Amino acid sequence: MHASDASAMVAPARGGRRRCAQRRAVREDPLPAGCDAVAAIGEVLGYGDDVGAGDAALAALAGRAAARAAPRGPAAGRSGHPRPGARARGRRWAEGAGWAVPVEGGDEGRLLLRRIVAVRDPGDGRPRRGEEVHRQVLHPPARVLTALRRAGFAARTPPGGYTGGPLPPGVTARLARRRR
Repeated sequence: MHASDASAMVAPARGGRRRCAQRRAVREDPLPAGCDAVAAIGEVLGYGDDVGAGDAALAALAGRAAARAAPRGPAAGRSGHPRPGARARGRRWAEGAGWAVPVEGGDEGRLLLRRIVAVRDPGDGRPRRGEEVHRQVLHPPARVLTALRRAGFAARTPPGGYTGGPLPPGVTARLARRRR
């Protein structure tokens, strides 16, 4: 579970204004002050396993982002959302030359659990294997927009994601701008 302040990417496009970037757990956050933009890269808004604290934690994060974003500063992020009727459990597999990543998991109410195993062969005859479990709280899209708006952002869900292209099933993007 990580949060990223994307101003280090945005500032060069805006003429080199103040740059600050960090990566840390959302729960441990104090976001840096006065950044040009705030972005939640990936689906960090939901990482964790406390479904009961989901809405309160989401509202607290939106408040911290609004307090640190520059006036009229943009914010972007995406998060998973519950999918009524979605398959409870499933398996997927991706592979390429020298690597394979099987994934199993599924929705359990407002919690998505994924077990991911990565195997790669660097060519030395000793394949490497890593395994991790992701727990992601699924936030209904309207609740994310409400948290952002209450925190002081003008927020919307763009159709088709950030660029009009498709997002994975069960994922919603948001674009926002701090009102003052």
